[in-house]
Amino acid sequence: MPASTPVYAIPYPTGTDRVMDGDNAIGAVALALDSIAGRIVAGHTELLNTYVLTNAGTELVGTRYDAVLTEPEVWLIFGQFDFSIGTISAGNSAIGAILVDGVGRPGQVAGDMNSTGRGGGTLLQVVALPPGAHYAYLRAHKSTTAGAANANAQNCRMTVLRIPTPTAPAAARPGDEQLPELTPHAPDSEPAI
Repeated sequence: MPASTPVYAIPYPTGTDRVMDGDNAIGAVALALDSIAGRIVAGHTELLNTYVLTNAGTELVGTRYDAVLTEPEVWLIFGQFDFSIGTISAGNSAIGAILVDGVGRPGQVAGDMNSTGRGGGTLLQVVALPPGAHYAYLRAHKSTTAGAANANAQNCRMTVLRIPTPTAPAAARPGDEQLPELTPHAPDSEPAI
């Protein structure tokens, strides 16, 4: 009889399975993976108009992605930022970030404003979300009021890859096994083995 994975219940053959049983398990693996892959969703957004950056910062209009989840998901969010620097301001930066449900995520990308030209980069955020309504968007600002910088239209983009993560029963999750209690010992004694 084949075994199965704890989260997605994907079957796999064990060492004691007959060849015929293993063949059935491999077929079941293919069908299970096919059903999971069919549930992965991708969304893509991009900045519609060039945005003049301020030091207050704001959502880059057109980059917002909204979804209502019926089960837990992990979102892989790729944010691409492209800044053009019009007026030099030593020590100033054009800064981009990804926000999820209005909350800034760790990490940001910056375009140095010490010279004119273009700057920016790409961010990746991995976020686990419970069922319910959620949204993500790109945000940009300057680090000070000095200098002039823009977030460039069609070059600031966000892609969200949504991966369903069904919750396994508590007893089936790896790492949840109960560990035996440790017996304390005096510092000068040998530990019991």
